[in-house]
Amino acid sequence: MIRARLALPVLLLLAPATACKKIPLTSPKALPAGTLVLRFSRELKGNLELTLDDARIPVTVAKKKGNALVITGLSTGLHHYFLTGPQDAFGPAGGEVSMPDDRGVYEVVLAQRLDAVLYGKPAADLPAQAQPGITARLEKW
Repeated sequence: MIRARLALPVLLLLAPATACKKIPLTSPKALPAGTLVLRFSRELKGNLELTLDDARIPVTVAKKKGNALVITGLSTGLHHYFLTGPQDAFGPAGGEVSMPDDRGVYEVVLAQRLDAVLYGKPAADLPAQAQPGITARLEKW
């Protein structure tokens, strides 16, 4: 009887700790040179816009959902990126990454669902132009 009374509070205390997913702060595997991985805190359903060094990069979606944006083909040096999505908010939405010449870079980005109601017709954007050698895909890690 006493054990049953103690079990319920213990379960209530342990439930939040075991229910949350932990996102690794470092890459679980070695990344090749010229690769940038932006790991999101939740799964995204695609419709992601990426601007890299003031040029829009098309994002391909490997499956319906993904939790990491893998950008390959980046040269060494400093790169500026900006993320947007019609149903997602990112923190930070933009940043700069210094790409070393011997390995890739892994960053964690907070992603939050955003249900916004917009009135009117949005302006049509030009399709993103593919940069030579740079690819971006949303995939599950």
